[in-house]
Amino acid sequence: QGDIIYSFNESRDSPVSGTPDGFINLYSDCWDTSPDKRPTCREAHERLRQLFTLDSSTVNDDQRFLSDQIMIVNEEQQPDTLYDSVKLETINPPTGRIQMSDHQLIDELLRTFESGLGKSTLAAIPASHIKKWIKQMNYKEEEVLHVLTCNQDYKDSLLLIGLFHMQKIGTEFDWVIAYDRFLESFNKGKHKAAYWHGLCYESGFGKVAANSKTALT
Repeated sequence: QGDIIYSFNESRDSPVSGTPDGFINLYSDCWDTSPDKRPTCREAHERLRQLFTLDSSTVNDDQRFLSDQIMIVNEEQQPDTLYDSVKLETINPPTGRIQMSDHQLIDELLRTFESGLGKSTLAAIPASHIKKWIKQMNYKEEEVLHVLTCNQDYKDSLLLIGLFHMQKIGTEFDWVIAYDRFLESFNKGKHKAAYWHGLCYESGFGKVAANSKTALT
């Protein structure tokens, strides 16, 4: 009963921080004081379908990547990332380029990577999450790999570089480079790289022969 009175008084719950604007706008429209302005169930369903640009199984994890750190940079603003908006070529260019600094980009990539690992430790799963995120942000895979290459000492960039070469993200398959980056990352104390370095041993790729026993130690 309290919730009903709360709603009749035109009170509405505040959106959770980080909720994409599209969902907030749909929520507001559904609660419009004028019934004629509210979307029908079919219209609301279609708008929701369009908002879910990612797989329905991962949307709850992936939507958080649209954080407050992301800035829409217009032509009058000076982007603080490595790339200029004129270098982008997309089929349907956005009205504003989604921009972030190099370190912000890498932080978002790492969150995407961790989200993928939460679904499966198979390399293809976090790689798929990363590819979708890059496309959603209107970047090119080659650009993102270049940012990682220029910031190899930042957090787990080396691990991501290895994954990019292992899963053909912005480059061709290259297990030798993947092996080298995983090993370098591990030698720098990044223990997450041990698993990926072990995959190279187990599969016999890179500079090592297949050796499952070594991979498991």
